[in-house]
This record gives sequence, structure tokens and C-alpha cells, in this order.
Amino acid sequence: MSSYSEEAIQSSFKKSNMKPVLKMIITACFVVVILTSVESQIIEFRKDAWEKVKADAKTHDKIIFVDAFTTWCGPCKWMDKNVFTDTEVADFYNANFINYKIDMEKGEGPAFGKTYEVNAYPTFLFIDGDGEVVHKKMGGMPPAAFIETGQAAMDPENNISALKRRYENGDRDPAFIQKYVVTMTNAYMDVRDVADEYIASLSEDNLYTEETLIVLASGMDGSMDHPFFKILAERQSGFEKIGNPEMVRNVLTSNAKGALFSAIQRRDAAAFQKGMDQIQILDDSVQGEVESFAYMTKSKFEKDYDGYVRHTKKYAKKYLSDDWSGLNSLAWEIYEDEQYAGKKYLKLGAKLAQKSVELQSASFNNDTYAALLYKLGKYTKAKAYAEAAIRLAKKEGEDPSMTEDLLSKIKSKM
Repeated sequence: MSSYSEEAIQSSFKKSNMKPVLKMIITACFVVVILTSVESQIIEFRKDAWEKVKADAKTHDKIIFVDAFTTWCGPCKWMDKNVFTDTEVADFYNANFINYKIDMEKGEGPAFGKTYEVNAYPTFLFIDGDGEVVHKKMGGMPPAAFIETGQAAMDPENNISALKRRYENGDRDPAFIQKYVVTMTNAYMDVRDVADEYIASLSEDNLYTEETLIVLASGMDGSMDHPFFKILAERQSGFEKIGNPEMVRNVLTSNAKGALFSAIQRRDAAAFQKGMDQIQILDDSVQGEVESFAYMTKSKFEKDYDGYVRHTKKYAKKYLSDDWSGLNSLAWEIYEDEQYAGKKYLKLGAKLAQKSVELQSASFNNDTYAALLYKLGKYTKAKAYAEAAIRLAKKEGEDPSMTEDLLSKIKSKM
């Protein structure tokens, strides 16, 4: 099963581009309102039509908090189970907002999504009675951060609409620009024009700041053609001295991998070669990782499974040796590949999943390992790991139903 960590919870799915490392599909459920005579235990969501909710917000001069979700969104369910049920969260949101929950694929959801440009889940919107967005945030987050999001929405100086006004009124202070760009990025709003203007205003002497690094990282578009990529790549060592070296490396690596993956997926040989030429400006260690990823991915798309096994072994050993989530993601992709189920291929997946479990045993990687063992016909061992996955899922507050289905299949073969 594909895993998601707290870091993953901070981000979301785009419905048009589900990233492999974050492929989480868990059934979501509607929140049931539970009240006691003493205090709220869950956020109370209105069930009226959207126009009625807006009218009430205008009458009572309140902001509407909207949870825009889908039934297949893992982080949506995580919020339902772990955050909306938190007493402090519920008390805060019930006291300060009119709360509204909308399934983006049913009823008024699709039209609402077009109006408010919702294309990733969960999206949290804060909308006034006139239907104007005053604040927006993407992705799951723990209770304290969720309360902070609500507080920011209520702050007329720091919500998105306020920051936008400041920018439009000419505020270009670096600290403000950083805050504005980060806030917009967290809402999946386009920051390219803001970032472009900011970077263009800087001289080489005042380029190396943490604010600039964050703006560069936020302004890239997942390719190597954006000028920010070249700026960061050619000045990698300089930015590493003033910021988090791992952040600099990760930004360059993810954008380069994204560009090459796109070229491979489109089977665009010219774009692939262009990407391989572009990575020559990268630091040797970053270049090596990107090249290894590219050859691994290319061999899989070309159905060169012997090459894929060879390249994946090298990539996993050199770049994922201590990354349990990354190993699990590769293993899950192998399990999901229905076009090829050769034992050599499946054994690689099982080995990656086993290493992932050894590094950190969680419900997701135990499920992955059990699923691969099932395909390999090792039913007794598969049963043990499926049962472990179910125990861990229940302990972690996750939905074990998918693994329970797998366990039933395993038992039917024994």
C-alpha cells in the first residue's frame, strides 16, 4: 500500500496528476455531528444548499469554513478522524465559523470546484457572505496548525485577501514577499508572477538570502526550463551556505526528475535528451541521482524489465538505503504493475518492501510486503504481514479494510 507521512499530509493530490510517492486512496466518510451538554466534540457542518449557507453568513456577519473533499482522498479522511474530532478544534471552529462540507464529485461539488478553482484535496476555503475567498489552505495538518489556519483566516492583516491587497498596493519588502509566496503556495495558488518580479529586482550581491531561496523554490514549475532552475543550479553551493542544503538539493532533484519523468511518460525522445543535457549543470551527486532515476524510469516505460530490475537495485541501494517511504513506493508500483508479474520482478518488489519494513514497520509497508508475497505464492508469510498491517492500521487510526480484503484472498489460497 502506498504510504503517507505527516509531511505527505501537508500536501494534497491534484486530480489531474497523482504523484506516485503520494498515491493514497482511502475511503472517506461523512462527519457525524456529536454534541454533549458540556462541550462540542466535533465540528458541526451545515447540510444546507450553498446559497442558503452564504445568505446566513451574510446575515450573521460570519466567515464560512468549507472543507472541499473527495471520497477517495486519504488526507481528507485523516482530517475527519483526527482533527475535526479534536475538542479544541471543534470548539474553535464552531464558535467562529459557519462550517460547510462539500463532496467535490457530487451534487453542487463540481460547480463549486469550478467557481473556486478547487483541484486538489482536501482544500480548505474561508469564504465571506458575498462569496469572496478571504483565505485558503491545502492539505491535511495536525490540530494546532489547523487552528492557526482558522486564526489566520480571521486576521484582516494576514489572511490571503489582506496579503494580496498589500502586494497590489506596492509592498515589496523581502520578508513580506516570502510570506506572501509561501501562503499562496500552501493554497496551490499561482505565484510565478510574484516570484518572477521579486527575483528580477535582486542584484547578485543580495541574491543569497533565505527569503530568496524560498521564493525560488516556490516559483518553479516542475521543469528545468524555468529560469529559477538555472539560477539555483548554477549557484547551488552559495544557497547551501545560507539555507538548508537538503532543501536546495531536494528542490533541484525533484524538478529535474519531474521534467525527465514527463518526457519519458510522453515518449518524447527529444525532450528526454534535452533534459539529460540540462542536468549537466547540476552538482555531481544530484546529477547522479537524477540520471539513475531517469534510466530506471525509462526502462520501465519501455518494458525493459531486466533493465528496470538492474537500475532499480542500484537506485535503491545508493539513494533510498534509509528511506522507508521511498522504498515502499517503489515496491507498491511493482505490485500494481499488472502488465508484468515475472518472479524476478516481483522478488525485487518484495525485497524493497521487506527493507522498508525493517527500517520502519508501518501499516502501509506491511500491506505492500504482504501483497507482493501473495503474488509470489508465499501465502503463510503473506498472511502474517497482512495481519501485522491490520493491527498497525487500527493502532494508527487508519482504515484496514483494503488489507482485510487482501487477507481474505490470502486465506482462500491456503
